[in-house]
Amino acid sequence: MRTTVYFVRHAEAQSNINPLHGHTLNDLTNLGILQSQQLASYFKEKRIKDIFSSPILRALLTAEEIGKVLGIKPIVLDFTEERTVNYKNDIDYEHKESFDDFMLRLKETKHYLESLPEGHVIFVGHAIFIKAIISYIVASGLFTQELSDQISSTLIIDNASISKCIFNKDKSVWRIDSLNDKAHLVG
Repeated sequence: MRTTVYFVRHAEAQSNINPLHGHTLNDLTNLGILQSQQLASYFKEKRIKDIFSSPILRALLTAEEIGKVLGIKPIVLDFTEERTVNYKNDIDYEHKESFDDFMLRLKETKHYLESLPEGHVIFVGHAIFIKAIISYIVASGLFTQELSDQISSTLIIDNASISKCIFNKDKSVWRIDSLNDKAHLVG
């Protein structure tokens, strides 16, 4: 039995043009709406069972655009919001999340994903969180703050990209099938 998780970074939002990070609430750009529609077209034939989303607006709007086409209402998972980090212009600078708290959310997310029934699901989230959860599910016992920081600064997860991971329930093993795929984006 296998569960395929398509990790999708939210489509382009205003914060990608004006570099704000963290929990900033903002709308998708016109390009972001187009990217969401292209994502939906890609997923049309994938037999998606569920769409999960971070509660942050840019991810939720992306998930809703995909869901409109697939006829699926996104399920918001509060524990998957972006990590609040110390960027100079971050409006949530004072509320930085500790690495230990972040690890608890990664563990909760991994457990949640592994408990899903067999099938295909979409998870719409944010770059830092997607990098971390993919790294964590592949290297759970080896995942440290130093590794997290290194991965976060070197691994690229672009807007509206898809990273496909497969969980083999029989063997309790994750496999990364693709990372930062943008072939579905046209134009």
